[in-house]
Amino acid sequence: MRNLEIRVMVSESGLLYQDIAKQMGISRVWLSNLMRHDLSPENRNKILKAIKELKEERGVGSEE
Repeated sequence: MRNLEIRVMVSESGLLYQDIAKQMGISRVWLSNLMRHDLSPENRNKILKAIKELKEERGVGSEE
């Protein structure tokens, strides 16, 4: 499965892909298309940044 680390991170955090896409300023469909292939370092970093920002906003994972 492509981008397994990101998929696990999203699943464990309880975030939705549509929220991550919105945070990135792209559509959910476009994010889904990106996730089907190996991510470029730039896109990977953008997704990770969006996840981090959303987790901070929502207080997800603060017990770690």
